Parts: sequence; structure tokens; C-alpha cells
Amino acid sequence: MLQLLRNVFKNDNCKRLCSTERTFEEIKIPVPWGHLAAKWWGPQNFRPILAFHGWLDNSGTFDRLVPHLPANIGILAVDYPGHGLSSHLPNGLFYHSIDAILLYKKVIDYFKWPKVSFMAHSIGAMHSLTYTMLYPDKVDLLIFFDGIFYIFKNHTLVKKMSKTIDNFLRYDNLITTKSLPPSYTYAELVELQHTGSMKSVHVDCAKYILNRNIKSVDTKPGMYQFTRDLRLKVPTLMRWTEETIVESAKRVKCPLFFSLGKSSYLRKTGSFPVMQNVLNTIRQNNDHVHEYHLEGTHHLHLNTPEQLYPLVNEFLNKYHRDDNC
Repeated sequence: MLQLLRNVFKNDNCKRLCSTERTFEEIKIPVPWGHLAAKWWGPQNFRPILAFHGWLDNSGTFDRLVPHLPANIGILAVDYPGHGLSSHLPNGLFYHSIDAILLYKKVIDYFKWPKVSFMAHSIGAMHSLTYTMLYPDKVDLLIFFDGIFYIFKNHTLVKKMSKTIDNFLRYDNLITTKSLPPSYTYAELVELQHTGSMKSVHVDCAKYILNRNIKSVDTKPGMYQFTRDLRLKVPTLMRWTEETIVESAKRVKCPLFFSLGKSSYLRKTGSFPVMQNVLNTIRQNNDHVHEYHLEGTHHLHLNTPEQLYPLVNEFLNKYHRDDNC
């Protein structure tokens, strides 16, 4: 771990957004197509909790929560490829959901961790659950915020796949032809972050996501552009069936923390009954499932972390061990 390839990004805004009570270091993890950017909060002399954000977000999503977690527990919050400060995939390549598992393996193998603990939001929780179902003996605890699995119904799968392929080729062509992305004022970006999340991210919290997702335009003072990969707007090409997920969920034996916002838009989607089905299946085979339904949106961990951190800390005090290394 001491041989970690480090890089401190020249970004004063990151430091200002950080709590003075707990600091982080910006690092780069090498991958074949470039690097994964990550924020390592707290001690680095033993295995941290590996944290993953939701779709189109970045590791800044945990900026308001992590400073309130136990200072002796490290948190390594990673930007997925194409998000935040991580490298984009090469032109022509699709962001497949199952590739996240290969990504997890690369990170875990890079640090030579025998086991892993996950903290994740939204689609990050889905990927972390998938990893746990595939490697149940390699995961010692799970902390999930507003997300556990999303699927396509069988009768809509083919139609959605063809639409996804067409949309991907459209965005990939825009990147290949190097068309300039639109530019916005910072106030416009805040509003776009708010409305683009279906108003899940509060206006006054948008900066924590935007901080790693935008850059200034040299030729247009006061204007900014999104830096995340355009191809991320295209949803994953294929998803597992509910039957497969529910059956595989029986393999999850480690302690699980799950929270869901009472105003989360996931409650209005077909994913909500799937989540409940998966949770109930895990609970039938696991005595360490802690489920909470709290006031707030899909991003309540960012908007109102004060609701969560007492519960997360209680969970960590019960299940996390300092000798997890």
C-alpha cells in the first residue's frame, strides 16, 4: 500500500469543501486505459472501506457524510471511469455494468486486500452487491444508500437494448468528431445538477458533485463545461433478471446496512419491489440486515447526512474491526 501511486490534484475547492475535522488525499490508481481518481479519507496503514458513488455522480457525493464517520476508519472513495477525475474509456467502448466487477477486482488486487468492505450509493450499491454475490467470502460488510438492484423487465428488454445501442453510437460519434460540449454559467450548472437528478440533489449541495464534474472554458471567462463522459448518459446495455438476482442474493452472508429515502424516486419505479424482494431474500439467510427508511430524497446521504451518520456509526461500531487488513 505504501507503494501507492499518489497524485495531489491542484484543486483548492476540494480542500475548502472538506471538513477541517478530517482530511483526505487525492490519489490515482493505475488502470490500462489511464487512472482511477479517488479520495482517501483518514488512515492509510490498514484496509479502508471502499466507497462507490451513483450514476453520473462522483466521489464528492460522500463529502458531507464521511467527516462524521469514525476517524480511525479509512474511506477510499473512487470515481468510476468517465466520472469525476477518472480517465474516460477509449472511444468506441461501451460502459457496461458488468465491467464494474472487473474494475473492483483491479482495485482490490492492486492493493492486495484479502477482503473488502463496501459503502455505496445507488448504482454503486448495485455493483457492490453483484461483487458480493460473486465473491461472498471476500466481503465482510456492506453499507448501501438508496439502491440495491435495478433490472429490465423481460418484455421490454429487447426494445430498450436497441434504443441503448442507437443512443450510444450517437454520443460516441459526438466524441469522435470532437464536437465542443455546451458551456454554462456556474449558476446554470447548479440548476442542471438539481433538475437533472430529478431534484434529488438539493441546490445548496450541488457543488459537492459539480466540483469534480466540470472545468472552466478558457475562451469564455465565467463559463464551464461538464467533463464527465457523454456516453454515460446511455444506460447499461443488459441487466440481470429478477429471478437470477433473487436466487443469487442468498449468497450474501455479511452484515448489511440499507437505507432508503422516503421521497426517493426509486419508490415510484419498478426497481422498488425488486429491492424489497432482494432484501427479504438476504434477510432470510442473514441475521445481520439493518434496514432504515428515512426522510429525504435519493441523495439524502448528501443532503441530510445528519440522519445517517449516527446509524452508520452504530453499524460500524458493531461490525467493523480494526484488524480488517
